[in-house]
Amino acid sequence: MIHRFLSVIFVLCAAVVAHADDIPFDQRPNWQKQETWMDTSQGDVGIDLELAAQEGKSLMLLWEQPGCVYCTRLHEKNFKNPVIRDLLNKNFRVVPLDMAGKRKVRARDGTVMTEAQLARRMKVTGAPTTVVFNSGGVLKDKDLRSVAFRMPGYLKSFHYFTVLAYFLSDQHEDLSLREFTKLRAAEFRQRGVDPERW
Repeated sequence: MIHRFLSVIFVLCAAVVAHADDIPFDQRPNWQKQETWMDTSQGDVGIDLELAAQEGKSLMLLWEQPGCVYCTRLHEKNFKNPVIRDLLNKNFRVVPLDMAGKRKVRARDGTVMTEAQLARRMKVTGAPTTVVFNSGGVLKDKDLRSVAFRMPGYLKSFHYFTVLAYFLSDQHEDLSLREFTKLRAAEFRQRGVDPERW
């Protein structure tokens, strides 16, 4: 009797797990706080890239994980800054993903894996990590849909904004990021704004 009961429980659990694969990626349980202006992944990086390219934007994968203090700071500080939020909204399709997640995603080569496996494949080793693809064709010397740059860790608002502005500007062809940052900091100070407190 007990064996029959356990067999029934096993079959029911297997059915639930099999059915979970039929649930669209954006409807699967996830802990992440997604800002209203962010985009939801289609569960397929190739499709996410295509959607970004159709909008003339670059795809930004925002890798986070549960309990990440700096992920919270990124949301509470950087993403609350209207200048940063507008820059992101206008130029990027921002898709948050869980670097320890168990949701199934399809990589660009068609391989299906968990978010955690995709994060490892993309060499994401900490949270937050921002990975930007050149899906909008912004960088002329980079292949379309290739990884243009990554920002591992948390950057204060001014530095986060400056890296994004550098990526979007034509000046990245003539200036190093360090030179660009110095120029932007000088501009801020001329306006009476302390870059470190912005």
